[in-house]
Amino acid sequence: MKINCLRYKSIVSLILLWLLISAQAFSQETIYSGTFGEQILKIGENKGQLVLEWVMTPLVNIFRGSLGFADSSIEVKDNIPVQRHYNLELLFHNRSIYVRDGLDLRHDIQITTEMQKQYYFRMEVDLPAMEYSVFVVPAGEDREYAIAKNYSFRSIAKPIDDLGTFFVVTGGCEKDFRIDSLTVTPAHQYKAELSKIKIAGLKTNLDDKSYHVPVNAEIPTPWLSVNGNWIVDPAGNKVVLRGVSIAALNAGTKWLNGGCVTCEGGVWSLLDKIVRIHGRVVRLPIDSWFNMTDEFFYNTLLPVIDYCERIGLYAIVDWHLVGELNDDVKSRVMAFWDYVVPRLADRSNVLFEIVNEPSESYQWSYWQEWAQPIVDLVRSHAPNNLILIGGPAYSSSAAGALKQPFIGKNLVYVVHIYAQHFPNRDKAFGDFWDKLPLVVGEWGYRENDEAQAGTRGNYGDAFRAYLDARPSVGWLTWCFDNTYRPVMLDSDWEIIPGDAYAGDLTTEWLGSMKDKYNPEE
Repeated sequence: MKINCLRYKSIVSLILLWLLISAQAFSQETIYSGTFGEQILKIGENKGQLVLEWVMTPLVNIFRGSLGFADSSIEVKDNIPVQRHYNLELLFHNRSIYVRDGLDLRHDIQITTEMQKQYYFRMEVDLPAMEYSVFVVPAGEDREYAIAKNYSFRSIAKPIDDLGTFFVVTGGCEKDFRIDSLTVTPAHQYKAELSKIKIAGLKTNLDDKSYHVPVNAEIPTPWLSVNGNWIVDPAGNKVVLRGVSIAALNAGTKWLNGGCVTCEGGVWSLLDKIVRIHGRVVRLPIDSWFNMTDEFFYNTLLPVIDYCERIGLYAIVDWHLVGELNDDVKSRVMAFWDYVVPRLADRSNVLFEIVNEPSESYQWSYWQEWAQPIVDLVRSHAPNNLILIGGPAYSSSAAGALKQPFIGKNLVYVVHIYAQHFPNRDKAFGDFWDKLPLVVGEWGYRENDEAQAGTRGNYGDAFRAYLDARPSVGWLTWCFDNTYRPVMLDSDWEIIPGDAYAGDLTTEWLGSMKDKYNPEE
């Protein structure tokens, strides 16, 4: 296909606000792609572990070109490098972005570029390890996509110990694309929570109306344990987990934008919203009928766990049964946890909720005997993660644990308290909240809802006051979704205002508690 060589003047106004601890090692405002290596920049010696950032704007619809980095000692004659095997290289081909991994060009996620749109890139480079990762925020979005994680330097290129040369080259015509505001910062100086970018015309929904890339989040997610009726961090600080549940992660078309985790917005946008309203934990249900597969785990669940960790969220993996207990259920839940737990046992931000809601009013003794092998299985694979345990009658009470507790360490009991359960709140946990570690795993309301009817006036405010008087008890609102009832979000995935839905109350409550009982490193 013939490539049109169009010359564009300044397309948009670009303003970068870099609020870093110390100055950048290098900053270059504008670089246009040149033909066959015409744009070669010496950017000095940048050693060790580095963070590089830039904005790329395609200036034609379809282009072929690349940018990359090499050692400052590389020889350049007539603005063309003698050795063109650059160690770190991004290739733009037919609107897709590829990254060099050793000898191969590939990507973990395909990103399609559009003419005159801006793409914010971030690259983490570990020179001693000869590895790098590349992330991009496409135009109009407010989350990063990982194009490459821990890729290897190009293996046939000359060994390097700095990133002193930067090149931009196109295989077609000059000025196929433009690079703005290239910065290179030593990793130990880089504070991503302070790095903000404003781009004219880029839509964001952040509270301060500035662009924020949630990398190495300021709020940590250290290991948690149980001490008496409290959850605590490694330093012994008291921790209360407060947040929301989302719809079942395997729910397919119920997910925004078609249910995929890599499409525009996707679950990532939903997780970002939870952080913005100061949630500290998200519950990730996986339906009990769903058969776990490698494809689902590695393409859906694990990336979500990774992203939660990046933005400072604890993640509860919930085997979401609503039904009776029987041998088939036992077989499936054991198989599920036997697969999932070993693959997540090293993640400090992951909690395991063994079974969501046994529907029948079983005796607690029967439930404890039935579910203890599940707890034992999880603990055999995961010595440190918290295990969450509900109970019979839709997890409406944990009272039986006083007389017949589950065996094991770091166990947290779960109750679900909707409006219809609220009159029995003292039997559910009210008179023993100070003896057991407890979390209200589900609460919420929608006026005239078929199953969880309620309003802020007849339930929500009283429920909040009740839990505020029991400070060790965490909670998660159900449901941060626009189809799973009682919904909190509208068709545009925004919180529905008013007293008939739990969104406003949840947001206010999380905001008022944002600085209380948080974990520390």
